[in-house]
Amino acid sequence: MFFQNHDNQANISHTEEILREQKVAPLSYTRLAPAGVGGDGGPGNYWVPVYKEKTDGSPVLILWFFDSRGGFTLGANSTRVPDWVDTSVAEWIVSETRAMNAAWGPAEKRGALAFVHIPPYVRLYFL
Repeated sequence: MFFQNHDNQANISHTEEILREQKVAPLSYTRLAPAGVGGDGGPGNYWVPVYKEKTDGSPVLILWFFDSRGGFTLGANSTRVPDWVDTSVAEWIVSETRAMNAAWGPAEKRGALAFVHIPPYVRLYFL
């Protein structure tokens, strides 16, 4: 199971949603990003390795999940949270890719897919 909600509200945050998901679905691959990655309201940045065989030493594919934040801050005086992937995620991708290359060899030896929620109103700019 992968989880990537886009619904920060005055009574629940992405972090709370992810922690709940991990509790009720312990086999979920959803993870919290390392501290400092994702900006305010964007903790759901993570990757999942996909192996061809259980015994393979390196994955054939990396699935990347990026938290585009959005919704509202917590509390009675909540305000809108930016609804795009925080710039800190770009540095994290570079760092993680370097670590993957050191552990598994060049990136050319594995595929990658990225998933990110694009708020519905954004698509109106492209029509």
